[in-house]
Amino acid sequence: MIMNELLPKPNINELLQEPEPVWTLESALEWLRPIDAKLREVGAFTAITGGCMYRGHSHKDLDVVVMNLDTEPGMNKSAAVLCLKMLGLKRVQDAKKVRKYQKRAGGKDVEVWSLPDGRRVDFFFYL
Repeated sequence: MIMNELLPKPNINELLQEPEPVWTLESALEWLRPIDAKLREVGAFTAITGGCMYRGHSHKDLDVVVMNLDTEPGMNKSAAVLCLKMLGLKRVQDAKKVRKYQKRAGGKDVEVWSLPDGRRVDFFFYL
């Protein structure tokens, strides 16, 4: 008997289906609301961008912009980072390691973070 005969034949419909998104706009909003509330305590607020914002889902990551609440510069990034850590996020790559994203983001700080469940969040810090 040939080995290929032992393997199950793939279902073409399953192969053509798009994988489940890692993030949907709804799941991103639900997750981000308490994060935003905590960051507002240190003078920052958040906004969703990227695939979740424009397509309603993302198969890779969630892109979040972190900005000053005031029109005056001076958001304390260290306090914002501490808030994220206290909320269970883990920094995977800091801004120094994410050079290719920095050029696309106009030189702003971009950091890659992960949630305890392994989902990825890219934070764009606009100070």
